[in-house]
Amino acid sequence: MQRGPRITPNLRFARRLILALAIALTASPAFALRILLTNDDGFETRNIQALFHALKAAGHDVILCAPYLDHSGTSALLGSLSNLPLTSRSSSGGQITAGAPGAGPTGIAPDQYYVNSSPVASVLYGIDVPARAKWGTRPDLVIAGPNVGHNLGGITPHSGTIGAVVTAL
Repeated sequence: MQRGPRITPNLRFARRLILALAIALTASPAFALRILLTNDDGFETRNIQALFHALKAAGHDVILCAPYLDHSGTSALLGSLSNLPLTSRSSSGGQITAGAPGAGPTGIAPDQYYVNSSPVASVLYGIDVPARAKWGTRPDLVIAGPNVGHNLGGITPHSGTIGAVVTAL
C-alpha cells in the first residue's frame, strides 16, 4: 500500500534545490559583513585587489584602506594621522601620481582608499573616516592581508600586517 505521491529522484532533487534557494535567499543578508580590508604592501597589490573583489562577490560590504606604498616590516609604527604629507612619488602601479593628497580614493574601484602613512595609520583612517562616512559605525570585521611576505616565526613582531590588525583589535 502506497501513501502519498511517489518520490522520484527528480522530485527529491527539485525539493532540495528549492530548499537550498530558500536558505540562500533568506540567510545571505544575515551573514553579510561590513569589512575593512588593509595590508602592509600597498593598495595596488594583486593580492589585496583580488581579496577585495572576492569579498564583494560573496555579498559583503567592503572598504579597502591600505598604505600608499609598501610598508612591510613596520610593525605597529603609528606614522602620521594628521597633516598627511602629499605623495612624493607615483604609487607602485602608477594609479596615483606624485603630489596627490596624503589620503583619498584610489580610483581603482568604489570604496577603495590609500593613506600615505603606515599600515596602522591606514587601518585607523579606514575605521574613522570611510567606515564612519559609509556605515555610520565601525566595521564588523577588519582583515589585514593577504601579505606578499611571510608573517610567521621570529619576524611576526615586525610585520606591518600584524601591527595593523592588532591595532584594529
